[in-house]
Amino acid sequence: MVTENCYKKDGVYFSNVTLYGLSTDTKPLSYGNGSVFIEVDTGNAFFFDAENLTWYPEPEPEPEPEPNTRKTKK
Repeated sequence: MVTENCYKKDGVYFSNVTLYGLSTDTKPLSYGNGSVFIEVDTGNAFFFDAENLTWYPEPEPEPEPEPNTRKTKK
């Protein structure tokens, strides 16, 4: 199941969209650059590169830096 939240005219999509589907669904290749596909069963998100017709996974977040616990002399 893929849910579409956009409009199209003459088979051409005019904006990037957010799609919702299952991880087993085939991700479509006819959407605008920057469209997002969210897998509702895994929570994973993918971003569409229309030039290369590729869905890229959302990057892992950077780990939080350790707090500075170094003592300073008074």
